[in-house]
Amino acid sequence: MIKVNDYKELKTLVDDPNVYLGDLDVSAITDMSFLFEDSLRMDFSGIEKWDMRNVSSIDGMFANAQFFSHDISNWQLDSVPLQNKSFNSFIKNICIDTPVYDYYQLTVRNIVSEKEKRIINLKKQGFKLPIKAEYACLNCTRNDEINEFVNSLDDDQRLDTIDVSMCKNFSKVLKNSERSNYDGIENWVTSSAIDFTDFANGAKNFNPELKNFCFFNCKYADNFLANTDYNQNFSEKQKFSTNLNSCVGMLKNCKKFNSSLDCFLFYKISADCTDLLVGCSSFDAKNIPLFNKLPSNIALSLASTVLNIELDKRPFCLNKEQYKEDYESLINNYSFNTPLENKMVLVLLKDSELENLPIPIKSDKNLHLSELAPLVGENHLFKSFAISKSTLKQIKEKYRSDKEFFKTFTSMELSDYVTLKGYQIDENVKFTSLQLLFITNPNEMYRNNHTNYEALCESITSNNTIPTKDARDMFILGNDLYKKGLLTISDNHKNNHPDVQLDNSKNIIPALKR
Repeated sequence: MIKVNDYKELKTLVDDPNVYLGDLDVSAITDMSFLFEDSLRMDFSGIEKWDMRNVSSIDGMFANAQFFSHDISNWQLDSVPLQNKSFNSFIKNICIDTPVYDYYQLTVRNIVSEKEKRIINLKKQGFKLPIKAEYACLNCTRNDEINEFVNSLDDDQRLDTIDVSMCKNFSKVLKNSERSNYDGIENWVTSSAIDFTDFANGAKNFNPELKNFCFFNCKYADNFLANTDYNQNFSEKQKFSTNLNSCVGMLKNCKKFNSSLDCFLFYKISADCTDLLVGCSSFDAKNIPLFNKLPSNIALSLASTVLNIELDKRPFCLNKEQYKEDYESLINNYSFNTPLENKMVLVLLKDSELENLPIPIKSDKNLHLSELAPLVGENHLFKSFAISKSTLKQIKEKYRSDKEFFKTFTSMELSDYVTLKGYQIDENVKFTSLQLLFITNPNEMYRNNHTNYEALCESITSNNTIPTKDARDMFILGNDLYKKGLLTISDNHKNNHPDVQLDNSKNIIPALKR
């Protein structure tokens, strides 16, 4: 046996056609990348005996080796990363432009022309590669074929019995799965994946590690793991790229999810991330990556969702001292200043469809807004959106006048939204459109003579009700907020009418500053 000490020595030896490969002890070699690239060697006998356990890289090892088709199925590639020893890697990288590659191409053509299933038995098909999986998908395998294959497996069969490294479409592969065992899915290589839409949406008992899942080429991840028990970390090495178009509801209603989201640590992502964490009632904000490293649309979506979660799960109960710790916890555990600082809230007053509005609010990625928990109306929910001041100005410009704008919308500071939402949770009340307009935009109310504005303000502060129905509704809300210290009414000599403002300086409802 010839003890080989380094790559250069090994390269010299394998380039000599008179050297029998079985005489080489390669156990000390860690890198064999491009070792036989462009080789004209015809005899590869003995290579099957090589001790490959310490080798960590075999990239392009046989690339364009015109006569390589040897059986290497018994190699143990313990040190090679999973992604680099997949079927896809062997065909398109390690053995590219060899007889092995040509045979793969022929196999695909025959299967497609004969309309056979695009999942092959590797040994029966004659592939002699060191791949642990018994079956492999082809680059033309459809998502429904993977779904059918997985459903055909018994619960005690591992999912890594199939190599999916060539698959591009993983949509609905495990949707509504009834399996109780997902062992082996952690070994799936998904570097070719483009579509994860509804991948495991509604799958029962689904909480396996997906540590080797790669999202770099993914374009669609809508409802990826929605409505499951999933609660595993997404690491930075799995991160999405600029390829991502949409991940709407990616973890929707994953009520147990409280793990890291470092896969979003990529500043150029501009995908639609609406409702990414909606319904994740166990989620803690500290698992969100640093907001200053996130693209603004994702940061806003995550911040808005966490705010909704915190509002929903805490018993606010105004003016009750025993809940003071809850308020402080909300303030201290989550910095609302980033990225919600300076954000406004746009509230849709009319019960109309968003697509009928002059601007396609939710479909325009450039607007960078995120849906908050709606304020409760008497006949419908008032949809609410976190929005920048510049975007709010952009939307207002679509209307002929402020008067036209306020027929459809009202707007408020984010802190005022938190106050009103917390107030609704505490008091179980429902707002009317006029009540919202009065509390959030009293100047508009005054300008358009919706009611006797000055008399209404005076009645609120003096606790004397007024007769007309519209004014009475506003009096009831305004007076209650006023008595709870959440509303201030003061003279404003500049505007020549009283000033109405929500006031949460007492932190009765959590303020947005730490």
